[in-house]
Amino acid sequence: MPTPWIDADIGCPFYLGLGEKCVFCEAPAYKKSRLCWKFSRRGDLELHLREYCGHSWDHCEIYRMLMRSKYQDT
Repeated sequence: MPTPWIDADIGCPFYLGLGEKCVFCEAPAYKKSRLCWKFSRRGDLELHLREYCGHSWDHCEIYRMLMRSKYQDT
C-alpha cells in the first residue's frame, strides 16, 4: 500500500480510495458502485496517483468520462 501522505495529496473529486494495487474511483451509473484501476506493479500505481489523482486529474480518462456523464448539462 502506498504511504499515508498520498491521500492528502489527492485532488481529484472522483477519487474514493486505494486497494491492493488498485485505485478506486466513482462509477457513472450507481451510487453504490465504483471503478477500479488495477496495476500490476506498485510503482505504476504510485505514479498514476501522483500524476493523475494528485495533479492532472483533468487529463484522466475516468475523470473526463465522469464529468461528461454527470455534468453534461452544465
